[in-house]
Amino acid sequence: MMLSIQTKRSIVTARSTLAQNVAESLLPAERSADASAISAFKCVTAMLELRDTAGLPVTAGSEVLELLHAASTQAFAAQASLRAAHDKFVVLADDFGITDYAPYCPPNKQSLQAVKAAA
Repeated sequence: MMLSIQTKRSIVTARSTLAQNVAESLLPAERSADASAISAFKCVTAMLELRDTAGLPVTAGSEVLELLHAASTQAFAAQASLRAAHDKFVVLADDFGITDYAPYCPPNKQSLQAVKAAA
């Protein structure tokens, strides 16, 4: 089945729009996950330091610390998952010939090939 030029343009535009919208929502999610992980680990650190400063026994607040540590680890895992999703999104975009999805993303395979060809 032969697609019209108009249909091909519509597909290219839709793919580019999709990629741009995903990129624009993924980057804030990555930053938010980073901030969450940082905050959670800072909370664990603060509690450990302040417990020591207050002269409390090392067992004081153990359950709370365990929960905070678990939350910190989960926040870090979420951040790592978002980074991995971002990397896979770049590959997926390359697979579908989408090369202009975000100026703030790492260069993709096709743009690097164009640079090599120009050099």
